[in-house]
Amino acid sequence: EPIIPLALFRVRIVVAAAVTGFLAGMAMFGAISFVPLFLQSVSGMSATAAGVVLIPFVLGWVAMSIVSARLVLRIGYRTVVSAGMVCLTAAFWLLSRWSESLTQLVAMRDALLGGVGMGLTMVPMLIAVQSAVTRAELGAATSMIQFFRTLGGAIGLSVMGTVMAWRLSLGLGPAEALHGVFVTGLLVGLVALLSTRLVPAGRAQDLARADVGAEPTRVGG
Repeated sequence: EPIIPLALFRVRIVVAAAVTGFLAGMAMFGAISFVPLFLQSVSGMSATAAGVVLIPFVLGWVAMSIVSARLVLRIGYRTVVSAGMVCLTAAFWLLSRWSESLTQLVAMRDALLGGVGMGLTMVPMLIAVQSAVTRAELGAATSMIQFFRTLGGAIGLSVMGTVMAWRLSLGLGPAEALHGVFVTGLLVGLVALLSTRLVPAGRAQDLARADVGAEPTRVGG
């Protein structure tokens, strides 16, 4: 038997979570790795100051993870996830506008917006998947979504690193090379925003009942 039950991919919410998680991970985890590099090599900040900029990102992610878990019960998955992707895309648009005159306060604001976007996206999709599968498949489904997000981050980091290396090979300076990285993240964010159309529009409890009722027969289940 495969490690991941292939029947999971017949559940719409699982597919939606895998796609959105992959793209969001590709965008955010790929580009966030280059934020400290920009702050130190272009803006001239110390390593400590660059690390402080990422604190709002983490805090925004944690805070909105708590809020989003409640929002899906009231307004549904698609609205919450779409709002998260809008925030994530907007954060990349702001990152793509960074220059040598960037201040720490502005960088912290942009990082906070990215963290809010991740918090509004990741937890609702994880809850959706856990609500739509059987108890026997709960562990496999949860780990699969985490895997797709991590895989997206690894691929995003590789792609954006390649973009930076290519732009440096053209003789561009660090600011211009890293600008290409953030623009790449913005493009991925736009695709991720479009992928939210895969997410069902109902509320958490309604979709859980619907998925269970429409659940396909599983071999050996």
